[in-house]
Amino acid sequence: MSIKITMYSVGLGTAMLLEFRRSDRTVRVLTDGGDAGAGIRVADEVAEALGPVGGAVGPAQPLDLVIGTHYDEDHLDGLTELVSRGVTIPVREIWLPPVADDTLSGSGPTDVTGRAPKDEDTLATRFAAEEGREAFGAYLRDKAATLDHLDEFEQMFELRSGTDEPDADTFRDLRGRDEALGLTRFRRVRGAARRRLAVSGVEHLSGGDGLETGAFATHVRYVWHLSRRDVGPLERLRFATRGPGEVPLLEMAVASIRNAICTDAINAGALIRLVEALRARPGIRRRQIWCEEGQPIEFGFDGASGRFDRRSVRGPGPRLTLLGPTERLVAERRDILPVGILAMTRLHPYERLKDLTESNQLSYVVRFDHEEQGVLITGDTGFDGFAVGSDSVRRYYPQMVHHLRDLSVIQVPHHGGICRHFYRVLDDAGFPQRSEPVYLLLSHEQGSAHRPSDQFMNYAASLGTGHPARLLFTAMPRADKANELRNLAESATIEPGALFGDAVLEFDSTWRVVLHSVQL
Repeated sequence: MSIKITMYSVGLGTAMLLEFRRSDRTVRVLTDGGDAGAGIRVADEVAEALGPVGGAVGPAQPLDLVIGTHYDEDHLDGLTELVSRGVTIPVREIWLPPVADDTLSGSGPTDVTGRAPKDEDTLATRFAAEEGREAFGAYLRDKAATLDHLDEFEQMFELRSGTDEPDADTFRDLRGRDEALGLTRFRRVRGAARRRLAVSGVEHLSGGDGLETGAFATHVRYVWHLSRRDVGPLERLRFATRGPGEVPLLEMAVASIRNAICTDAINAGALIRLVEALRARPGIRRRQIWCEEGQPIEFGFDGASGRFDRRSVRGPGPRLTLLGPTERLVAERRDILPVGILAMTRLHPYERLKDLTESNQLSYVVRFDHEEQGVLITGDTGFDGFAVGSDSVRRYYPQMVHHLRDLSVIQVPHHGGICRHFYRVLDDAGFPQRSEPVYLLLSHEQGSAHRPSDQFMNYAASLGTGHPARLLFTAMPRADKANELRNLAESATIEPGALFGDAVLEFDSTWRVVLHSVQL
């Protein structure tokens, strides 16, 4: 076995163990850990896979690299359990998302608007400091204050977004209270906002065919602007003259913003739990990294240090190529509008651009190469950093597209959900003309209402029945989608009937499916 890939079944989330065998050792990389509930099982299975060095006894072999692709809790939270295992699961290095603390944006010496963050401005670094708990509390208070201003805005103009929270006062004051109460409030508000958005079939923030319009984007931006604390009464008075026909869009805009604010706060809770676990393990190197616009960064594995570095790129492998996030994305997403309203287009059905959260857009995109095989890890990215100069164009940096050619295994971004530029970039990389086998890996919850997305379904249909792509799942899709994807789906390796389970691939001169539980 030269390469082994294990995609763990974690519901909505992702956790994947990559193992690359060299002549002197096996290099192991874990990408994401699922949510907190799945993290215990993932840590157990990773510990078993590592095993002791040199046989039946001795210390465990290390994870050479752990990548938290982005700071959504369904990817990051499970890593806390793994890091907390101490010597049971040795970890050399962890990459965390380069997400800026957007509550620092504004005037004064802490202004971080419009530039890529310094390390000390990122959430991971601020939370990892001695005063990290204070920084986390300040972050939650800022988000809670924004929710309060949205409440005032809604009351002022007699809007009703359907996000009223029972006994709201119980969760309103975060000062001096356990932050768990604050996170409870954020979860309740987010749940109510998502129920309101679901009326129009929304998966993420704004969405649904009826709302993906320039008018909705305008209303979201307008509501966000007017709900800011520095907007004067006269400007708000002018808003009161707007026609009643716009009220439904405005109410959905408020719900979208609430959803995004609460998601930021909840994800911050997952992040601080992880960085506090890392503080207890000072031997683990923590990095936050991005590549320059249109310029991938290549790393080789240094056997002496057990780490990936740029000096070892010509070594025996594996080789790692960082494709995202890019410096432009990191800079643009730091003073964020908390709603991913971006340009929409109507080309081929699968090419229609949809919104995506800032956290998703800042996902790591990494290609691994070993034994002339390419494996792509994508998190929840939309591949926005591949676009030349702007997210809205359909022109991509050739040196970025080049690294999507000749792939053997592709983790489908966002669990097969909204992927924005991904399918366009695949087309530019020649994927529809591919003649060699390629495995597409999808991790999502059983019978998901949104995954695989219509975007993925349309793209799969466009490939035709003769395309060599093979799909592997960790959970059974919804019945109607399963029927449409059956021709591309890999057969189960166990007795048919399982609805979910891990998937395992191995390469040794050829690829083979060792384990696949889901039979479409």
